[in-house]
Amino acid sequence: GWSVDGLLRHVATTVPRYHALIDTGALITGLGNCGVAKRLLEVGLGRWCEGVVFLDDNDEKVIYVKATGRVLKLSQCGIAVENRFAFYDQIHTTGMDIKHMLSARAAITIGKDMVFRDLAQGAYRMRGIAQGQTIAMLVIPEVAQLMRRQLAKARTEEAVPSPQPPQQPPPSQAPPSQAQLLQDVAAWLTLNSMRTERVQFDQLCAQNLATIWRQNAWDQLIEGHQHFKVRPECVQGFVQERLGEAYMSNRLGKVSRDHIKDKSLLLFFEGKERDDELLRAMQQAYKQFGCEEGLGHFEVIYITAAETQEKFAATFRGMPWLTLPFTHALRREQLRHLFEVGVAHDGVVLLHMDGSIITRDARRHMVLAYRCQSSIEEKKQESSYQKDLTKLITKERKHLKMLQRKLDGSVVGKLARCTGQLERQVRTRELAEFVNEQAELPVEIQAELDASSAAVDAACTTVRLLAPEPLEEMRLVEETESAHISDALRESIEAAAVILGVRPDFSTAQARLMPKEGAFRERLLGFDRGAVP
Repeated sequence: GWSVDGLLRHVATTVPRYHALIDTGALITGLGNCGVAKRLLEVGLGRWCEGVVFLDDNDEKVIYVKATGRVLKLSQCGIAVENRFAFYDQIHTTGMDIKHMLSARAAITIGKDMVFRDLAQGAYRMRGIAQGQTIAMLVIPEVAQLMRRQLAKARTEEAVPSPQPPQQPPPSQAPPSQAQLLQDVAAWLTLNSMRTERVQFDQLCAQNLATIWRQNAWDQLIEGHQHFKVRPECVQGFVQERLGEAYMSNRLGKVSRDHIKDKSLLLFFEGKERDDELLRAMQQAYKQFGCEEGLGHFEVIYITAAETQEKFAATFRGMPWLTLPFTHALRREQLRHLFEVGVAHDGVVLLHMDGSIITRDARRHMVLAYRCQSSIEEKKQESSYQKDLTKLITKERKHLKMLQRKLDGSVVGKLARCTGQLERQVRTRELAEFVNEQAELPVEIQAELDASSAAVDAACTTVRLLAPEPLEEMRLVEETESAHISDALRESIEAAAVILGVRPDFSTAQARLMPKEGAFRERLLGFDRGAVP
């Protein structure tokens, strides 16, 4: 018999040497790809090979290096193609390319379940076949015997012995030629392909036949589903029977079944873990639908999970809806079993008026609706607050503008005048300090300054003695009459305008220096002799 280890030893020690093992027949079992690489190096391949290439679990090309015992990516390895071996497991014999030397020789295994396509795919892992690269077939004795038997049934003239490993033929029988062996392998694999196609065809026919009655059964079920549907009155009667006749309410006391007639029902199954958000959502919906006043077509029935009368009373005291009496434990258990609601968490079941189930997971819908409604209300409050804030800001802005106008008319004007007087006083003081800090002026300049100061004093005295009537008459002269003013008066007015920093023009000086009665006299008398332009 043969073994996996014997097959690997044969591949590792055969002369001329193999450079690749293509396991299309899936004969290498019990070892992983890395284990096969290690074993090949141990049983003789290591005499010339420096590394074995294989595919890892991630379908990446890696190499087991003999010198280090490590597994590296093939792209990171510097071992030449002449000094390495490649192993293709059965899964990766299709669509996987590994570079080989131009004269590489590969061994390909033949299995009992192979077809011709598997052989072709495996053989073409050697891309240079018939161009320098060659392939040898390894046929185990069991497969060789199977080939002989099946080829004999197909009236094959010659039996097929095992080509690899080579065996000594009987002395009385000459070994078949290599061409005949290849023909026999190809014929047997073609028979396997035909057999596989026949099995697949038979399976497809069986499926098509089964589809006929399945399709007819499906059509009949679709057409007659109304016959299997429970009538609405039966559903309503069954649910009402489970709900019972008696209910309790904090507001109404004992209530009969007539109170919930023609109403949608929300069955609130209490759990051990209380959901406060769900309670707020149900209270909001109960109030919004007008159920507290008995106006809505909607009612909530509370089904407790309390174990004592005291806990039940304490919990139900703050609830506005109906509940089953605490003593009706069997009704509560039957309802939980009917609607498949546990006791670990709160559950909500929504029923239609006819007793049919709208949803068994109304809890999620109630909480979602509550969150949306809360967001809408917060948005409205925020919008109202923004409107009020905008109105307040507009009002304050108007008030500030009014205060600003008042300040501009009174305080700001006074502040401007005070600031101007202070600036003039500061300039006069600075000029006096500057003069005092300087050395004594020459006699001629000092005499001129004294004469100028005396002239200014005399001019001020003359201005004080001027009668107000001529000045007022000059202030009120119209623009059309200004041409009759004497040249001497015009030049005097323009000279005063230059000294006071106003454009030397009679009309401009009249508007700027004489806005009111006595203003021209005040400007002349208030002239700062230290600010002579």
